[in-house]
Amino acid sequence: MTDNTKLGLSTANNHDEIDLRRLLGTLIAHRWLIIGITALFSVAGIIYSLLATPIYQADAMVQVEQNVGNLLVNDLSQILPNSQPGSSTEIELIKSRMVTGKTVDDLNLETVVQQKYSSIFGRGWARLTGTEPAKIALSRLNVPANSGDVELELTVIDAQQYVLSNNGTEIIKGKVGALESGHGISLLVSEISAEPGTVFEIAKLPRLVAINNLLDALTVEDKGKDTGVLALSLVGDDPVLVRNILNSISKKITCCRTSNVNRKRRLKVWTS
Repeated sequence: MTDNTKLGLSTANNHDEIDLRRLLGTLIAHRWLIIGITALFSVAGIIYSLLATPIYQADAMVQVEQNVGNLLVNDLSQILPNSQPGSSTEIELIKSRMVTGKTVDDLNLETVVQQKYSSIFGRGWARLTGTEPAKIALSRLNVPANSGDVELELTVIDAQQYVLSNNGTEIIKGKVGALESGHGISLLVSEISAEPGTVFEIAKLPRLVAINNLLDALTVEDKGKDTGVLALSLVGDDPVLVRNILNSISKKITCCRTSNVNRKRRLKVWTS
């Protein structure tokens, strides 16, 4: 019985050894295919990392007001395990439409303008070659009410003239600095910095969509328990716009606090 058991173990080991040899032989036989696939995916990854649009992040710190009300809330949050921290009120204020909606209005975030490239890697290639991106300054864009998302194309004729199209149909031929209108759409282009033939894609978003897009890109976190500091971060593909948005939000937080203080003072004077 013992001899049979040893024989069985020996046979199993031989099978394992044969399988390993066969596997090694298969790998050696197909080594060039494996190397080729690995190299292909490595090159594709490098190309993508070079040509993909980079995402930028801006950060800011906000000091939470420590008045008597906030101190009481902080004390309660320490006693009650399921209660919200005192900074949650400040976070809700930052994410409220009082702040985000005003930022959308002031920076005209409902209007999105992007240069149109001939391929999906066109923007990345232009960045690698050091080509200065084309720009236009769109001061005003009005579209018919309840029209939903409106997507337009602006083609540069020269530094002073352009053509606006909707679904391939020319609707406006305008000049820089003049308020132009047609087909229920009006716009004011204040500056063109682009070569003739450059095309820009223009989208007019509903205000609520623009606010939600801003909230999706914005992160507000408590820096630590009882620190009284909130960390704000915003991500996007335009570093200048990201910085301007975060600066605007920070200023509006201060304005909201000042308005609240003044309102409390007026209420105190009136009640006294």
